Amino acid sequence: MVDGTLQLVNILPNGQPDPNGSSAGEPQPTGGGSIRNALSADGLRAAFQDGSGGPIYVRVDGTSTVAASASQKTNGSGPGGSDRVGPAVPSTRR
Repeated sequence: MVDGTLQLVNILPNGQPDPNGSSAGEPQPTGGGSIRNALSADGLRAAFQDGSGGPIYVRVDGTSTVAASASQKTNGSGPGGSDRVGPAVPSTRR
């Protein structure tokens, strides 16, 4: 809900609704589903998975969608050799 208005959650990053539908939350052993862990505590973020079993997305504040399952790793090409998932560390494998 944004500004008291219900909003569609499964909007892809291209701004279009997911044509495959979507699912949210955790599958249950009984075959149903639960939306547990699909919504942030403040209600501003909602996670969903592409209906074809593809990527996981997060709808943020009803205004944008990010691909949560896409790698954020840049192999140390960020500022100062940083990486979104941590600093670049030389390999110690031989």
